[in-house]
Amino acid sequence: MTPFSKGASYERISKADEGDKDGVIRQGEDTAELAERRGIPLQGRRFRGNDKSATHGKHRPQYELLMAAVRRDEVDVIIVYMLGRLWRNRRERAEGIEILRKHEVSVLCVKGPELDLTTAAGRLLAGLLDEVDTFEVEQMSEREQREMRQRVERGLPPSGPRCFGYTADGTELVEDEAAEVKDCFRALLAGATLSGMAAGLNGRGVLNRNGKPWSYNAIRGVLLNER
Repeated sequence: MTPFSKGASYERISKADEGDKDGVIRQGEDTAELAERRGIPLQGRRFRGNDKSATHGKHRPQYELLMAAVRRDEVDVIIVYMLGRLWRNRRERAEGIEILRKHEVSVLCVKGPELDLTTAAGRLLAGLLDEVDTFEVEQMSEREQREMRQRVERGLPPSGPRCFGYTADGTELVEDEAAEVKDCFRALLAGATLSGMAAGLNGRGVLNRNGKPWSYNAIRGVLLNER
């Protein structure tokens, strides 16, 4: 086994329903156990992102901090639960592999192989494994889009998370929530800001569909929702 002296771990879960952090915590426990078993010191180099999908290249602050540490040559191995937790889109994967190659950083997976990205064989295997992950995500997205189109064609409400103002099956209004939505539209037409609307709802103790306080983006999502 390759000896490493500057380990880092990265854990990520794409979506933590209802604020559930358990998935990413389990990943952290497993990566820490692997580091201890291999005698790899992490020394505070633990990076964790919750509710951060990597598929569409969205901003991931913790991933960017990890890669900054790699560029400073503070890391010689990254421990992840599985390779798909690190990259899930082709552009980011290609850029990441090149950075790790340049700085001679390997990837060690709890569920997967050790990848020496300083070698052509290691980079090939990393690319192949991650391409399979990308394929699975894209195929799932195609199935979901087809199901959504079918529901629309049948006149059914879309599947997915409950829309604020509607019941879980999307067929009936939740009257008190619907009244809040109407008030938000009136406020918008009167010149109110989205941040101000969020503050007003939070001040009155009105929570969003996830039982969380309102934010600028949450208000914006409701007002842009065609429903």
